[in-house]
Amino acid sequence: MLPSKKKRKLSKEEIALKKSIAAKARLIKIKSDPVLLAQYKKKETLKYPKKKEKGQRKCIQDMTPREQRKTREKWKKYSSNYRINQKVRQTSKHLFL
Repeated sequence: MLPSKKKRKLSKEEIALKKSIAAKARLIKIKSDPVLLAQYKKKETLKYPKKKEKGQRKCIQDMTPREQRKTREKWKKYSSNYRINQKVRQTSKHLFL
């Protein structure tokens, strides 16, 4: 009889890393196949209304004034970061031409 090998317990970080690697591989596989990509996109578009029904997503009109301010601040921050990144991409694009 062969001695049984005990499996080593993985830490939370190792499990999270393994999970993220598997998720990235799955997305690469999906994006490479047009049929799977269409199914994935359809599934993703159906998620938003479901979340809205559950109350996980709120419209800005349904928020309190404080929540509205916070949300608008986030939007401002995201859009300014986006614009900065676009400028960086444009300048780097011109450098390599």
